[in-house]
Amino acid sequence: MQLYFCYKIERKIGWLRIFLIFIISGVGGYLTSAIFDPDSVGVGPAGALYGLLGVQLVELLQSWRLVNNPYLELIKLLINIVVLLALGLLPYIDNFANIGGFIFGILSSFILVPFISLGKWDRLTKLCLISIALPTLVILLFVCFVIFYNVQDSDFCSWCKYLNCVPVTDDFCDGFDLSSFYQQSPNNS
Repeated sequence: MQLYFCYKIERKIGWLRIFLIFIISGVGGYLTSAIFDPDSVGVGPAGALYGLLGVQLVELLQSWRLVNNPYLELIKLLINIVVLLALGLLPYIDNFANIGGFIFGILSSFILVPFISLGKWDRLTKLCLISIALPTLVILLFVCFVIFYNVQDSDFCSWCKYLNCVPVTDDFCDGFDLSSFYQQSPNNS
Protein backbone atom coordinates (compact mmCIF):
# COMPACT_ATOMS: atom_id res chain seq x y z
CA MET A 1 0.00 0.00 0.00
CA GLN A 2 2.81 2.38 0.91
CA LEU A 3 4.60 1.72 -2.37
CA TYR A 4 1.39 2.20 -4.37
CA PHE A 5 0.52 5.57 -2.80
CA CYS A 6 4.03 6.95 -2.35
CA TYR A 7 5.45 6.10 -5.76
CA LYS A 8 2.97 8.08 -7.85
CA ILE A 9 2.91 11.07 -5.54
CA GLU A 10 6.67 11.20 -4.98
CA ARG A 11 7.34 11.32 -8.70
CA LYS A 12 5.01 14.32 -9.02
CA ILE A 13 5.95 16.43 -5.98
CA GLY A 14 9.42 15.24 -4.96
CA TRP A 15 10.86 13.26 -2.07
CA LEU A 16 11.27 16.18 0.37
CA ARG A 17 7.64 17.28 0.17
CA ILE A 18 6.38 13.70 0.46
CA PHE A 19 8.70 13.16 3.43
CA LEU A 20 7.38 16.25 5.22
CA ILE A 21 3.75 15.36 4.55
CA PHE A 22 4.40 11.76 5.66
CA ILE A 23 5.97 12.90 8.95
CA ILE A 24 3.33 15.57 9.67
CA SER A 25 0.51 13.11 8.92
CA GLY A 26 2.07 10.39 11.04
CA VAL A 27 2.66 12.66 14.03
CA GLY A 28 -0.79 14.24 13.70
CA GLY A 29 -2.48 10.86 13.29
CA TYR A 30 -0.89 9.33 16.34
CA LEU A 31 -1.46 12.47 18.40
CA THR A 32 -5.14 12.19 17.51
CA SER A 33 -5.08 8.52 18.45
CA ALA A 34 -3.36 9.22 21.77
CA ILE A 35 -5.95 11.88 22.60
CA PHE A 36 -9.04 9.81 21.83
CA ASP A 37 -7.72 6.44 23.01
CA PRO A 38 -4.91 6.96 25.54
CA ASP A 39 -5.07 3.36 26.81
CA SER A 40 -4.15 1.89 23.44
CA VAL A 41 -0.77 1.44 21.81
CA GLY A 42 -0.49 2.13 18.10
CA VAL A 43 2.48 1.61 15.81
CA GLY A 44 3.08 1.65 12.09
CA PRO A 45 2.59 4.06 9.22
CA ALA A 46 -1.23 4.03 9.13
CA GLY A 47 -1.75 7.73 9.90
CA ALA A 48 0.96 8.73 7.47
CA LEU A 49 -0.50 6.55 4.70
CA TYR A 50 -3.91 8.12 5.20
CA GLY A 51 -2.12 11.45 4.92
CA LEU A 52 -1.03 10.34 1.45
CA LEU A 53 -4.67 9.63 0.63
CA GLY A 54 -5.31 13.23 1.63
CA VAL A 55 -2.53 14.30 -0.75
CA GLN A 56 -4.21 12.44 -3.59
CA LEU A 57 -7.54 14.09 -2.79
CA VAL A 58 -6.03 17.58 -2.69
CA GLU A 59 -4.04 16.97 -5.86
CA LEU A 60 -7.17 15.80 -7.67
CA LEU A 61 -9.17 18.80 -6.52
CA GLN A 62 -6.40 21.28 -7.42
CA SER A 63 -5.96 19.86 -10.92
CA TRP A 64 -9.64 19.14 -11.53
CA ARG A 65 -9.78 20.78 -14.97
CA LEU A 66 -6.69 18.92 -16.19
CA VAL A 67 -7.77 15.39 -15.26
CA ASN A 68 -9.55 13.13 -17.73
CA ASN A 69 -12.84 11.99 -16.15
CA PRO A 70 -12.31 13.79 -12.82
CA TYR A 71 -15.63 12.53 -11.41
CA LEU A 72 -14.59 8.94 -12.04
CA GLU A 73 -11.22 9.56 -10.35
CA LEU A 74 -12.97 11.18 -7.40
CA ILE A 75 -15.39 8.26 -7.05
CA LYS A 76 -12.51 5.76 -7.15
CA LEU A 77 -10.56 7.70 -4.53
CA LEU A 78 -13.60 8.11 -2.27
CA ILE A 79 -14.35 4.38 -2.53
CA ASN A 80 -10.76 3.65 -1.44
CA ILE A 81 -11.06 6.05 1.49
CA VAL A 82 -14.45 4.72 2.63
CA VAL A 83 -13.39 1.05 2.35
CA LEU A 84 -10.17 1.66 4.25
CA LEU A 85 -11.97 3.63 6.97
CA ALA A 86 -14.58 0.86 7.20
CA LEU A 87 -11.77 -1.67 7.70
CA GLY A 88 -10.59 0.57 10.51
CA LEU A 89 -13.77 -0.26 12.41
CA LEU A 90 -12.36 -3.74 13.06
CA PRO A 91 -10.41 -4.39 16.25
CA TYR A 92 -6.65 -3.74 16.36
CA ILE A 93 -6.76 -1.18 13.55
CA ASP A 94 -6.31 2.34 14.83
CA ASN A 95 -8.94 4.37 13.03
CA PHE A 96 -8.21 7.46 15.15
CA ALA A 97 -4.69 7.54 13.68
CA ASN A 98 -6.17 7.00 10.21
CA ILE A 99 -8.67 9.86 10.51
CA GLY A 100 -6.14 12.18 12.13
CA GLY A 101 -3.50 11.38 9.52
CA PHE A 102 -6.01 12.05 6.76
CA ILE A 103 -6.90 15.48 8.18
CA PHE A 104 -3.26 16.44 8.76
CA GLY A 105 -2.37 15.13 5.29
CA ILE A 106 -5.01 17.31 3.64
CA LEU A 107 -3.86 20.42 5.51
CA SER A 108 -0.17 19.83 4.83
CA SER A 109 -0.94 19.06 1.17
CA PHE A 110 -2.52 22.45 0.65
CA ILE A 111 0.70 23.97 1.97
CA LEU A 112 3.38 21.75 0.41
CA VAL A 113 2.02 20.38 -2.87
CA PRO A 114 2.81 22.69 -5.80
CA PHE A 115 -0.20 23.76 -7.79
CA ILE A 116 -0.93 24.79 -11.35
CA SER A 117 -2.90 27.98 -11.68
CA LEU A 118 -5.18 28.39 -14.66
CA GLY A 119 -5.72 32.11 -14.31
CA LYS A 120 -5.70 34.91 -11.80
CA TRP A 121 -8.82 33.76 -9.94
CA ASP A 122 -7.56 30.18 -9.68
CA ARG A 123 -4.19 31.34 -8.32
CA LEU A 124 -5.87 33.63 -5.80
CA THR A 125 -8.14 30.82 -4.62
CA LYS A 126 -5.22 28.45 -4.12
CA LEU A 127 -3.18 31.09 -2.29
CA CYS A 128 -6.16 31.71 0.02
CA LEU A 129 -6.36 27.97 0.73
CA ILE A 130 -2.66 27.95 1.63
CA SER A 131 -3.08 30.98 3.90
CA ILE A 132 -5.95 29.22 5.69
CA ALA A 133 -4.31 25.77 5.85
CA LEU A 134 -0.98 26.91 7.32
CA PRO A 135 -2.29 28.54 10.51
CA THR A 136 -4.93 25.82 10.84
CA LEU A 137 -2.24 23.13 10.71
CA VAL A 138 -0.01 24.92 13.23
CA ILE A 139 -2.92 25.60 15.61
CA LEU A 140 -4.21 22.03 15.28
CA LEU A 141 -0.79 20.57 16.04
CA PHE A 142 -0.41 22.91 19.03
CA VAL A 143 -3.88 22.08 20.38
CA CYS A 144 -3.28 18.35 19.95
CA PHE A 145 0.00 18.56 21.86
CA VAL A 146 -1.62 20.60 24.66
CA ILE A 147 -4.54 18.18 24.94
CA PHE A 148 -2.21 15.18 24.82
CA TYR A 149 -0.01 16.44 27.65
CA ASN A 150 -2.71 18.02 29.83
CA VAL A 151 -6.00 16.16 29.43
CA GLN A 152 -5.46 12.39 29.03
CA ASP A 153 -9.12 11.59 29.60
CA SER A 154 -10.73 9.14 27.23
CA ASP A 155 -14.22 9.71 28.68
CA PHE A 156 -14.71 13.19 27.19
CA CYS A 157 -16.34 11.65 24.12
CA SER A 158 -18.48 8.64 24.95
CA TRP A 159 -19.43 7.73 21.37
CA CYS A 160 -15.95 8.22 19.83
CA LYS A 161 -14.94 4.65 20.70
CA TYR A 162 -17.27 3.48 17.91
CA LEU A 163 -15.04 5.21 15.34
CA ASN A 164 -12.26 2.82 16.30
CA CYS A 165 -14.12 -0.45 16.81
CA VAL A 166 -17.77 -1.31 16.32
CA PRO A 167 -18.85 -4.03 18.78
CA VAL A 168 -20.63 -6.56 16.59
CA THR A 169 -20.82 -8.96 19.54
CA ASP A 170 -20.50 -8.38 23.29
CA ASP A 171 -16.77 -9.16 23.38
CA PHE A 172 -15.76 -8.14 19.85
CA CYS A 173 -13.73 -5.09 20.96
CA ASP A 174 -12.54 -6.49 24.32
CA GLY A 175 -8.82 -6.63 24.97
CA PHE A 176 -8.28 -3.81 22.53
CA ASP A 177 -6.66 -1.38 24.96
CA LEU A 178 -4.24 -1.39 27.88
CA SER A 179 -6.81 -0.52 30.55
CA SER A 180 -7.45 -4.22 31.20
CA PHE A 181 -3.68 -4.74 31.49
CA TYR A 182 -3.38 -1.99 34.10
CA GLN A 183 -6.13 -3.59 36.17
CA GLN A 184 -4.54 -7.07 36.09
CA SER A 185 -0.90 -6.10 36.47
CA PRO A 186 0.69 -7.37 39.71
CA ASN A 187 3.04 -4.36 39.74
CA ASN A 188 0.15 -1.92 40.30
CA SER A 189 0.02 -0.97 43.95
